[in-house]
Amino acid sequence: MQNARTRVRSDSPAIDKGVAQYVAVNGERIPPSPLTGFTGISPDQGWREFGAPIFPTPTPTPVFSETPLPTATVDTLTTLPTLTSTPGSPTPITETQTLSPTLTTTSIPFTITSTITTTPTPQLLIQSVDPNSAQANTTMTLIIFGSGFQEGALVTFEGGLGLPQEIVAVQVVNSTMLVVTMITRSDGTSGIQVWGIRVTNPDNSTTVLLDAFTVIPEGN
Repeated sequence: MQNARTRVRSDSPAIDKGVAQYVAVNGERIPPSPLTGFTGISPDQGWREFGAPIFPTPTPTPVFSETPLPTATVDTLTTLPTLTSTPGSPTPITETQTLSPTLTTTSIPFTITSTITTTPTPQLLIQSVDPNSAQANTTMTLIIFGSGFQEGALVTFEGGLGLPQEIVAVQVVNSTMLVVTMITRSDGTSGIQVWGIRVTNPDNSTTVLLDAFTVIPEGN
């Protein structure tokens, strides 16, 4: 490196009195003009001669090569086929899945309270008849009062002597009343006859009122 405090005298043996010039291929001189002075310690430790540029411009030297450059090969592009799509009806995909149902049962305890109200069947009973007597051979209406009479009940006379009484019809008005259409019978040989009246329901329940009806022979 150049020492800023050292300067070689002009008569120093290290001084270079001139640097030979060279001519480049293109005719340019290197350096561009003769140098007449030198500063620095010595030429091999960094020199600078008077008249030399601080940064000499290098001259590019063309490079000739006998090896030819490779020839680029252009690949032929193959045209891809054009895909033509024809719209059509898509085929639906049907997926059948069988599901097995899971039945969960929950037992709920419960109590059923049943209240059954029963109406007691009234006792079959004859309390009275109206009228309670009549002349023989008379068509009349006899009303029987009581309880427990059922639809389809039958009425009969029993316990008397002579001809039996003839029952034409029996009407059940309600469970406490029967209407009987009848013809009284008597041949007069036995005198006044007293009969008991019996009522029989379809369920075979039966009741009797003794000495309930009196038949008076004609002429008495």
